[in-house]
Amino acid sequence: MPGWPGRPARPHHGVVPAVDRGDRAEPERSPSRAGVTGPAPAPSAGSPDGSVRGPRALTAGGVLALQRAAGNTAAAGAVQASRAPVVQRWTNPVLSLKSNAELLDAALREGDVSALKQVDDVSSLSLNQTLQLIDLLNQKGSGWGRDATVMVKLWKSIGADLLVVANRDGGARWKQSAAKVSSLMTDLQQVADLRTQFPKDVQALAQQTLAGNRQLVVTEMTSLGISTDPAVTGAQPTAEQEAKLQDLQDAAAVVARLQAAQEHARTLNVGWRMDRDNGAPPLAATGGAEGAGFVPPAAPAGAMYVPVTYDPLSKPELTDAPPSTPLLPVLGKDNVVPYMQVDEKYRASVAMVEFFLGRFPELYAITRAGKSASTSAFAAQTDPKVARDQLGAGMHKLIGDIEGAQRKLGGDLNVLDLVPLHTRMTQNGLKPPGGTVSWNDPVPAMAAKDVVADHNFDRALAAMAIDVAANALFIIAPFTGGGALLVMLAGIGALTVKASLSADRAAALTQAAGTAAAPGTALVNDATVDTAAKEAEADKVAAELAVLQAVADVAIASAAQSGTRVAELEGKLTQKLADPLLKEGAHTRAYIDPTGRRVTQYQRETIQLLGEEHGCHSCGAHDPGPYGTWHGDHQPPTGLVTRGLATGPQILVPHCEACSNRQGNLVREVIDLWNALQQARNRPAAPGVIPPIVVTPAPPDGGT
Repeated sequence: MPGWPGRPARPHHGVVPAVDRGDRAEPERSPSRAGVTGPAPAPSAGSPDGSVRGPRALTAGGVLALQRAAGNTAAAGAVQASRAPVVQRWTNPVLSLKSNAELLDAALREGDVSALKQVDDVSSLSLNQTLQLIDLLNQKGSGWGRDATVMVKLWKSIGADLLVVANRDGGARWKQSAAKVSSLMTDLQQVADLRTQFPKDVQALAQQTLAGNRQLVVTEMTSLGISTDPAVTGAQPTAEQEAKLQDLQDAAAVVARLQAAQEHARTLNVGWRMDRDNGAPPLAATGGAEGAGFVPPAAPAGAMYVPVTYDPLSKPELTDAPPSTPLLPVLGKDNVVPYMQVDEKYRASVAMVEFFLGRFPELYAITRAGKSASTSAFAAQTDPKVARDQLGAGMHKLIGDIEGAQRKLGGDLNVLDLVPLHTRMTQNGLKPPGGTVSWNDPVPAMAAKDVVADHNFDRALAAMAIDVAANALFIIAPFTGGGALLVMLAGIGALTVKASLSADRAAALTQAAGTAAAPGTALVNDATVDTAAKEAEADKVAAELAVLQAVADVAIASAAQSGTRVAELEGKLTQKLADPLLKEGAHTRAYIDPTGRRVTQYQRETIQLLGEEHGCHSCGAHDPGPYGTWHGDHQPPTGLVTRGLATGPQILVPHCEACSNRQGNLVREVIDLWNALQQARNRPAAPGVIPPIVVTPAPPDGGT
């Protein structure tokens, strides 16, 4: 049997090799060992031992007779010598001596992937053979190197019928190939053409949708006697128009109740998140925590689980209460409603609103803000003309948003952000006027999703590039001598441009989200708008912080050269320290003595009781805030005591969420001013330069 080059064939050990039975000759009767009947074969020329040579001389009977007369070894040698010489070709994963046809044959007959990946030409294959080899690569091939090259060749060889073939069986074969070899999405011209066509079809469909929505609104306005010119006041409604307005108001009353229920649902606590103010690690969204194998994550001292309110766009990190430990307490266990129950009711109310808007699309102009107050105001209006004017104002604004979206489409409003349109195209087969691509077919749908994914990735990369450039400028600024300010300004400029782009995108998406005039005509979903708004806000904050950093750096440099800056900082610091939030509040009725910087579990529970009974010590409010939890407030604040800006014994009193947040910001401002003052003096500032807050707590009424 053939082996690797240079390796000797393995010897036979008393085994007679198989005899070629191509002639199907009847085997001769076995002769006795004493004598062999029949004519003896003539020795071949050049055969010193007279052994039999040539394929004709060795029949099955002859071999058997030779075995008995001369032994197995001689018979095996004779058979081997009798075979006609052939050229043996071999295959390995790197190099093959086989021809292209032999390689294809090995791949088709034996499923030899090593042979297939060395094929140069697949044009001779039938369609069934091509699909057979594609399946072979899907099952056994890799997604790179020669495997990927041959995969592209095989699909490309199908030619004009590529999309028809790839869409067969729900596109199962194509999806498997594309998941393994991603370059198929760009290397095949028919698929690349789909990627190019998708944004064009989305834009055409968006324009058609916007034009249709505008026409629908204009028709509704005409039927109600509302002029398309906002400056024109219509006449008194006719009896028919009054009847229609009454129907709209009746429907609006129902929608307002549904909107109010949705607003209430968004105030309900439906789960927990870990308070990460102290650097706690993030949690995976598990939907529950007390299941088998749950291990609470390691958390720093002071971390806790706090309740979160319902958000229709985001599920809480935890929907089941995690186990409470002394180091990781869980707040609000008795004030949480099951998430699934609230979510089910919320989505049912959304479906009911959609039902009424489907029957009365004119209400889109009133209800699209999603606020029950404005919808209720329209429903409760008793004067038909005033009600019509309210509806007309909403319709004029709706037309303004539609026209604004039409102008921004393809610019600030990127067609690859219009997710509802993508869904209607790839799931429902929606086409623009004159469209020829069925986007709900498997290959076009994959191409569309691939284009959108690339768009999101490219946008993320662009944002990252701006951040990296801006951060680099801030890093090198201290080393640029007199040009430091210019370098920092360049960094601020980069972040400001990014913030402006994010704001424009968020505004365009928000405007486009308000262009629906009937169910199924939305261009943008709430999740896209929400994400864009958060990105814009984050970029705005980053730019503002960059400005503050630059201002602080410049201020510090100037203060080092001018004593007037020191006096200015001292004046501002003294003013901040006089704020009532940095003192024991006027509403203090009870307090507890702290045992350190951290609030213990016992102290936290006691603060909850004091807050429920006496309210916030600063403002007197009896509502702790959205999380339903009172904060334990050290008075005077620890940050001031440690810097010598306040003296006297500390107490622990209840604080509401709003006052706690304002106080936290105020303390940070004081500390920033204090640090700036230290740097302006160019030396550590000794306590007492700024008069500290002196605290002598008065015994509370029935104090603890």
